[in-house]
Amino acid sequence: PLTIVLGKLEVAWFFVLLLLSSTFPTFFIMGYLSSPISEMDKIATISRSVRTGDLLMAWQTLLSIDISGMLPMLKAILVSAASIFFATTVGIFFSAFVRKSSISTGLAYGAVFIFGIGTLLPYFLAGNLPGWLVNAVVTLNPFAAIGKAASGKVFVTLGNDLWLNHTVCVSLLGAALFAATVARVWSMMRPAK
Repeated sequence: PLTIVLGKLEVAWFFVLLLLSSTFPTFFIMGYLSSPISEMDKIATISRSVRTGDLLMAWQTLLSIDISGMLPMLKAILVSAASIFFATTVGIFFSAFVRKSSISTGLAYGAVFIFGIGTLLPYFLAGNLPGWLVNAVVTLNPFAAIGKAASGKVFVTLGNDLWLNHTVCVSLLGAALFAATVARVWSMMRPAK
């Protein structure tokens, strides 16, 4: 049962990782532009060294880079990966528990829509809701978490550790859905008595 579920997850992750890797240049350009000029010069030196074939110089310069400017982008990539893990486990969860693939697809799309858009609504309706409820629901929103990881200047009413809380919560929820999916597949594969 575990190999079946892992196989489904691998297939889903293949395409998702292609999409995620396509966002890396954007994250690193944002990190590059928000870095001090001295660090930008080092990155330019690495690029020139690689083009001219001086790999030793490129390696030495790479080791001297202060990655603190890139840290927010790395946090954003971690948040993206955790959110994608959750979204793919939602898909295989519904696939395992619902007999018709069209219904499971609809449920998965609905759950991911609520995860992506629905959890952001309380932030915009914050005047009518208690603060603890807004924080709890928006913690599950991947866009708020990525924004907070990349820049502390967005979603200012939410805590600075929103990205970490989101990553932990969503990873745990994804792991729980994965375990439930494995248990369901295992129960379906047992011989009938």
